[in-house]
Amino acid sequence: MVLGIRGFLCHPCQSFRGGSVLNLVPLDLTNPLDLKDFALNILLFLPGGVFLGIWGMRWTRVLVLGCGMSMAIEITQYVTASGRTADINDVLANTTGALIGFLLVAGVRKVVRRMRGTKRQRISLRG
Repeated sequence: MVLGIRGFLCHPCQSFRGGSVLNLVPLDLTNPLDLKDFALNILLFLPGGVFLGIWGMRWTRVLVLGCGMSMAIEITQYVTASGRTADINDVLANTTGALIGFLLVAGVRKVVRRMRGTKRQRISLRG
């Protein structure tokens, strides 16, 4: 099974030697393409944060799950020699996207609670 997964993820004629590019410089966004990539990675994980927020998770768990999933992706990219760069900025952007998605849900819930409270106050004043 492990050999099958390795064969699927790696080129069959390539020996298994791990990734070739690893970027551990955080927030190095000097290149405009890096900034675009950062923004797109935020958007990629934002729906996951929305889903976890709707599901009732706390922000700390969303942080851990967002970071953990992102690290799993980056480690897989490095270990499988996929030709992609394993990048700490991707982990930061993905985790940020999950948190932003969660915060959007939390903000909507707060607004809905306030609106419901305002309606109840109006009804009770008419009483």
